[in-house]
Amino acid sequence: MIKKTIALFMMVCLVLSLGACGSTSSGTPSTPGTSGSPDASGNGEGAAPARKESIVSAAASEADLFFMYNTVGAATNMDEVPILHNVYDTLVKLNPDNSITPLLAESWEISEDGMDYTMKIRQGVTFHNGYPLTVEDVAFTLNYGSQTPGATSLMFAVDNCEIIDDSTVVIHLKAPFGGFLNSLASRYGLVVSKKYFDEVGEEGYAEKPVGTGPYIFADRTPGDSITLEAFPDYWGGEASIKTIYHKVISDPNAQIMALENGEIDVLINTNIAPLLKLPESSPVKYKVQTAASVMPMHFNMGEKAGITKDINFRRAVQYAIDKEEINIGTYEGYAQPAPIVIVPGFTGYPGEGNFNVIERDVEKAKEFLKAANYNGEEFSICVTAGTRAETTAQIIQGQLIEVGINCTVNAVDSVSWTAITRQSGDFGAHLRPSSSSTLDADIMYFNFNSTYLSKETYHIGNHLPELDELLVTGRTESDAEKRREIYAQAANIVTDQALAIPTLYDMNVVAFNEKMNGVEPGALVGLYYMHDWS
Repeated sequence: MIKKTIALFMMVCLVLSLGACGSTSSGTPSTPGTSGSPDASGNGEGAAPARKESIVSAAASEADLFFMYNTVGAATNMDEVPILHNVYDTLVKLNPDNSITPLLAESWEISEDGMDYTMKIRQGVTFHNGYPLTVEDVAFTLNYGSQTPGATSLMFAVDNCEIIDDSTVVIHLKAPFGGFLNSLASRYGLVVSKKYFDEVGEEGYAEKPVGTGPYIFADRTPGDSITLEAFPDYWGGEASIKTIYHKVISDPNAQIMALENGEIDVLINTNIAPLLKLPESSPVKYKVQTAASVMPMHFNMGEKAGITKDINFRRAVQYAIDKEEINIGTYEGYAQPAPIVIVPGFTGYPGEGNFNVIERDVEKAKEFLKAANYNGEEFSICVTAGTRAETTAQIIQGQLIEVGINCTVNAVDSVSWTAITRQSGDFGAHLRPSSSSTLDADIMYFNFNSTYLSKETYHIGNHLPELDELLVTGRTESDAEKRREIYAQAANIVTDQALAIPTLYDMNVVAFNEKMNGVEPGALVGLYYMHDWS
């Protein structure tokens, strides 16, 4: 049954350390000592410290797009973030505790009306190809880059960037937006070279990315690995780790075995369950933070959709899902069930009790399934293999089979996931974490606004004008209470129409060798500053 939310959640801090979760295990991070200290090498007193100058990081999903500002509509996602944010720099840095500190902007001032951001640009910075960073590069990034299809989602507030002098720009907004510094810290705030872009264009930039970041994009073997080399002239000093091989390992068991065997040093965005089973003596440590993302399951309602166009079928799925069981199975109970896609703690979050919540009701699920025109056809959930989404989908599969739905899980690599969910349309639903780099309720815009989501995006086949209008209005409404009301209405439409099923508020889990220092997960899954590693 539908009922108003009750006090389901404690106030969620967006950044929650493992210790704050009250969780302990062999994975509780130790402080193995800074590189160069006598005990860092493990060689005993008086031994020379062993400094490892190359490491291997790994993730289940493959990064495959390395220029953010393309005009063909290809959007980068969080799979690319570990690479992008180390090859390029942003003006400001979003730290693991969600604080903002200077990066390419040494300082900034915000006008009283929140419409103008005056930025002092760091001097003496060079791109990897030797070109100096200029205010023209910053203005080009914001005036051109922010208007490209993928970037408009996060940089929608930008009106224009004005050059004041050789070290100063003013970013003028269309309307005040409290999350704008977070926008600047996102992948669509990464600064590119105008001169290099003029020479090579979009494809050339994507083929050989050039930024001012601490690592040079040295090599890539599609489907296998990316090699990053430390930039010796980095303005913040050359990184301690000279070479990082970033590998794709989709098998969860292979991930942990590789970490325990020392074949990899850092495992990004992994599952917590196998880590909890490690013995105290394991060299593998891990850290967990509440992520600024949710794991929604979107139905295929595009031209090739079948039974998922039937609202009774979608509601049957909605009532059949037990989110707490997913939480236990996927996160050992560490995460929180998600009634809506807006993460508690985001600006614009409607507040508990102000939106509709669906609770599991097997009998009601069967009633809706009976009312649907369902004849036992396959309902396939498409996920990226080796991720928490796959685990989540497998649990959902069991729950749906229980009510009579012929559910299957199609676990594929990330490139195939994109092809299936964006091009072929051969799926019943897809499931993948959805993040908001602005830490704002505007995450709904990216998930449900039909203008943002192209017609080829199958999960938004039903265009709802009322929902579209609410999500556009919510972006620019300056009154906080009115914004919360707008997003409560929008959330209720999504729930009532069963457009998607939020499952859990995601967790960001990183595992690493105990001798690694500086590996800190943030609210944004995939956002790691490898310059801080040693």
